[in-house]
Amino acid sequence: MADKRTFRRRDFVKLLGLVAAAAALPYVAGKVRQPVFWGNPFQLGVASGSPDATGFVLWTRLHSEQLTDDDVLVEWELLDADEPAKVVRQGQAVALAALAHSVHVELDGLKADHWYHYRFRVAGYQSRLGKARTLPATGQALSSFRLAYASCQRYEDGYYTAYRHMREQQPDLVCFVGDYIYEYRSRAGAPRPHSLRRIRTLDDYRARYALYKSDPDLQAMHAACPWLVTWDDHEVENNYFGQQSTEGRGDISRLRAAAYQAFYEHMPLRSDSLIAGIEGLLKHGSLQLYQTLAVGNLARLYLLDNRQYRAAPYCGDSPSDGVAAVCAAAEPYRSMLGEAQEGWLEQAMLSEQAQQARWHLVVQQTRFTPANYHAGALRHMNRDSWDGYPQARARLLQLFEQSSHDNLMVLGGDIHQNWVAKVHAEPYNNESKVVATEFTGTSISSRSNATAAGMRRHLNRNPHLLYANAEYRGYGLVTIQHSKTDVTLFAVEESTKPDSVVSVLASFSVPAGKPAELRQLS
Repeated sequence: MADKRTFRRRDFVKLLGLVAAAAALPYVAGKVRQPVFWGNPFQLGVASGSPDATGFVLWTRLHSEQLTDDDVLVEWELLDADEPAKVVRQGQAVALAALAHSVHVELDGLKADHWYHYRFRVAGYQSRLGKARTLPATGQALSSFRLAYASCQRYEDGYYTAYRHMREQQPDLVCFVGDYIYEYRSRAGAPRPHSLRRIRTLDDYRARYALYKSDPDLQAMHAACPWLVTWDDHEVENNYFGQQSTEGRGDISRLRAAAYQAFYEHMPLRSDSLIAGIEGLLKHGSLQLYQTLAVGNLARLYLLDNRQYRAAPYCGDSPSDGVAAVCAAAEPYRSMLGEAQEGWLEQAMLSEQAQQARWHLVVQQTRFTPANYHAGALRHMNRDSWDGYPQARARLLQLFEQSSHDNLMVLGGDIHQNWVAKVHAEPYNNESKVVATEFTGTSISSRSNATAAGMRRHLNRNPHLLYANAEYRGYGLVTIQHSKTDVTLFAVEESTKPDSVVSVLASFSVPAGKPAELRQLS
């Protein structure tokens, strides 16, 4: 006799079409079976993300030794935050074994600018209660919006105390700008070591995400509000570009495909990020992250991917053997974003919808303004940053000027430092017009090799730079209003201790329409 917990295949196909938008894309799935769990399978928490004015994505991943190659049916429930007993939506989704039993529930048709609660259930177990929100509708008047930005959270380097503090600030949105995981083995003497090997396979990536997502502070922050996520290099391999390694490993297309699949499996991403469907994700790791978000009449966010499509690094002087094997000369067409993404960004920034926003935030991975002003373009530069792609940066700056947006800000991460600067139309001419401001943030936990003396040299040699600090781990909080945008940098006193104090490191204000008047408040 067939197991009563096994669904008929035609029922399963019907279920995919009804309740799982991503899974409804061409994909031949297996059978659904409800396992018996010996403990709560929601060990990796819950998350919401990719919000807009009508909906968002709800995410979880089942994690249990009792899981097999069968798919699992999961129930979900959406509640009104103002009326916690009121069920707004409910349904079922399939946790596909091929996607590590992850669940992506894509909701739309919801009330704009509204908070909701959500939870998942399976086999008698229930997840924690998460919070999600829709964004204000395009053009909707609102007085303020608060977002946090974060990056670089190497697990063994320290604790995620910054997230505990971030949660207390109750932001509307978290922008994570890369290096969610790191591919390395745990270094000797690390504050909280792990036993996982250097990543080589899809299973290795899944195990690494499971390790990171087991952290209670990270889980709590994911459950507190929606996240907007992009990646940098360590989600695949240090300083890779396109499908090539800069560490002597040649073509890493198979490794990258596994990494991109694992990223999708563990992030609250919409189905339209699966540009070739689930089949494309499973075969080639096809995934697109760049997108725009409208926040009423107050702000417009442009989330970029400057890792997947970038050209080979510039050779320059004394490249490492790995870089020398793949590097290129300084041709003018070299891009950080790729031709298609550059074209998309131009259309997005010049669109009619963009004109309705007061502030424009470019959310990307790394430091944007020069750290080599004293030396000049392509000299003494970090090949992996925008300094290594000056022509691409120049094109983006031309777009900034062409757009005529007076209130442009660039957010970044990657460098494990707080870096606050004025963005000039000509990066190596401090007399040129200031067209934007930059706030590149420090790491959540990843240690920095920079010194206080090095930061002082940066301040002395780069006249556009207002503030530089590599001593502390932490995050930034952006408060957007019509008349100004304030940015507060929070620092963890000792990130190697789980209960460390978090306090204000510095704060800044940018008056509307006057990026040149960026000033430090504290």
